[in-house]
Amino acid sequence: MTMMEEKTFKCPIDGEIFEDGIIISTNQMGQHTDFKPVVGGVFPFPFYVHACPKCGFSGYDEDFNEEYSDDFKEWVKSELAAQLESGALYGGLKYLLAAQCAEKTGREEKEIGDRYLRGAWCAQDEESEELEARCRKESASHFIKAIEAGEYEKNDRAAVTYLVGELYRRLGMPDEAAEWFGRVQGEVTDPGEQAWVLTMAEKQKTSPVELFPEDLVQ
Repeated sequence: MTMMEEKTFKCPIDGEIFEDGIIISTNQMGQHTDFKPVVGGVFPFPFYVHACPKCGFSGYDEDFNEEYSDDFKEWVKSELAAQLESGALYGGLKYLLAAQCAEKTGREEKEIGDRYLRGAWCAQDEESEELEARCRKESASHFIKAIEAGEYEKNDRAAVTYLVGELYRRLGMPDEAAEWFGRVQGEVTDPGEQAWVLTMAEKQKTSPVELFPEDLVQ
């Protein structure tokens, strides 16, 4: 069961004080084939990231303790504030803003891709199809850049390659999905330990499922 409490944040961009929920504990009972956890109770990922309701700066807890340049602050106030919606800031939008902040501050492509991926998970839960698709497409793009830039250890490349294929499958792009699923075998470094990813790449290419079989949950 997911348990939360309130925490006070101070925006490092404009000094706004606001409260947001943080996760104290959660559980996992399964996993979707894009690595989205299946949990009991409230889906926790919207509460791992926080957004200033005034300017739109968004990130994880530690991002609120950093110092930022004047240029970045001006960019946030002009570019992100315009994307804020009236009312509550939902998880998908918070991750979208957090990913844009990560891009602007020069974070690694794999971190940017992960923020977009989490945004897609949240947007799916929130039934925001347009935002979900946008985040999935951005996530795949940044994961590909991360692979090309050599940001992943060799043992991780097969799983990320599979994930790119799965993101394209969920976007309704079967040709791109098949291409990336087909690349998985060439990225495997340990056929025994990584048999699961070979199995899932073939399954998602021919007879896709939405949840990992219990014996293949990662």
